[in-house]
Amino acid sequence: MYVRGRGKIDYLPGEKKELAESNSQHATWDAENSMVMSWLVNSMEEDISSNYLGYSTTKEMWDNLTQMYSDLGNQSQIYEIHLKLRELKQGNETVTKYFSGLKRLWQDLDMF
Repeated sequence: MYVRGRGKIDYLPGEKKELAESNSQHATWDAENSMVMSWLVNSMEEDISSNYLGYSTTKEMWDNLTQMYSDLGNQSQIYEIHLKLRELKQGNETVTKYFSGLKRLWQDLDMF
């Protein structure tokens, strides 16, 4: 959401192509590419991010990340959300707070 909100989502799949160094817009592309890469690296755990510092384009990094961490059909994430839904209890929470928790999990599930 952060990358999309900043209008840089095109860098992930490589739709925003690298420009030749002779192109007057190359410096802008390079700065934006580096910025998106730093967002990705800074969103990772330190022991994971250290493996992704050598990439030169966001697309290369993104392709490797999706290959490494994409779960076929995201079954493990779906299973985990279903477990959380089953274990969620109202307890001493207000109905509003309990419903908010349910709604958040339903929204997470809708992403898959």
